Amino acid sequence: ALLGLATKLVFGRLRADRDFELICGKDILVEAGPRRRHIVRDGERELMGAPYHFRLREDALRLVAPAADLAAESRAAA
Repeated sequence: ALLGLATKLVFGRLRADRDFELICGKDILVEAGPRRRHIVRDGERELMGAPYHFRLREDALRLVAPAADLAAESRAAA
């Protein structure tokens, strides 16, 4: 079944209403067995114990970038 889903994804035939369920929210608690399962979040695999609690953290990632004029100088120097 997983290979079939991957094939549909490659060819752009994966549909949310038929092939998977998309759940959105800021705080989601999933109560399901087994007690421990590998979970993948943001591309990182981790062994987690049930229940699985996912929270959206507002402003959790801060980026630091050079000012626009410094970025242009950097490109010109390269």
